[in-house]
Amino acid sequence: MRKTLLLVIMLMVVFSTSCWASIEKQVDSFSGEVEVKSITNKFNSFHMIVFSKETKNMNTKYSLRLHKIDFNDWYFFSDDIVDFKINDEIYPLKVVTTISDIVPPDNALHTAALIRVNPEIISRISSSNDSDNFYMRVYFNNQSAKTFQIPQYIISEWKTVIKQEG
Repeated sequence: MRKTLLLVIMLMVVFSTSCWASIEKQVDSFSGEVEVKSITNKFNSFHMIVFSKETKNMNTKYSLRLHKIDFNDWYFFSDDIVDFKINDEIYPLKVVTTISDIVPPDNALHTAALIRVNPEIISRISSSNDSDNFYMRVYFNNQSAKTFQIPQYIISEWKTVIKQEG
């Protein structure tokens, strides 16, 4: 009985700290805006990465939101660019806005960046295959840049978001 209980507790800890993703769709009945988004939690050093497609009046915009929550080493996103690399080509993406706020009760720093994703990147993601490699380099005002590979399961979710009707 104790071994079973210990196993259950260990599994809960492992799964509560592991990366997971989901796709959500929200419709604003007042404005007619439709948002479809892929939410990836606890990936790399990020608390959350959100890839979003917003459609209103036949106009579609794509964005990426990066969220970090740090207790010790604080990171403040640069408000300039994020580099997105597909295979050997690097595309600078404009950071639209950044925010940072202290979150009680632990006084953790929650910092986020909103990045506009241009149509060329959307086209490259849509037409990609499993052999393509995707990377992102994120710049910070007070820390070194972080470069990481975006796994195919996340790219697959982004493709699903792109294909969704808005």
